[in-house]
Amino acid sequence: EIEHLTLYCLSSENWKRPQTEINFLMHLLEEYMIQERATIMQNNIRVRMLGRRDEIPEQVLVELDKTVAMSNTNTGMWLNLAINYGGRAELVDAMRGIGREVQGERCGQLTLTKRRLPATSTRPARRTQTS
Repeated sequence: EIEHLTLYCLSSENWKRPQTEINFLMHLLEEYMIQERATIMQNNIRVRMLGRRDEIPEQVLVELDKTVAMSNTNTGMWLNLAINYGGRAELVDAMRGIGREVQGERCGQLTLTKRRLPATSTRPARRTQTS
C-alpha cells in the first residue's frame, strides 16, 4: 500500500522557461485541482503542497487551497504536490527559519539537535523521473 505519492510538478528552476509555458503549466495545475476533486474525495486521498507559495498565481493558490482543505479530513494516502520547490530554496528557507529562532532567542543547541525534517519528508520507496 502506498502511503505517500509525491508529484514533482514545477521546480524553482522552471521559472526560467518562457512565460507562455509557465502560464500553460499554471493553467493546467489550476484545472487539475478543480477537475480531480471528486476523484480525490472518492479515493480518500489527502492533498498537500510542498514548496514555496510565492510566485504561484493567486487563482492557482485559491483552487489548490480549496482542494487541500476539502481533503483535510480524509485518512488515505498523501498526495504531495511539489510546486515551486528546489533543494537550494529549501536549504535557504531552513537556514532563515533557524536564524529567526536564534535572533528571537528561542533556539539553542538542544533545539537544533531535536530539529526534525517536516512530516512530509519520507524516504521514497521508488522514484521515477521524466526527462
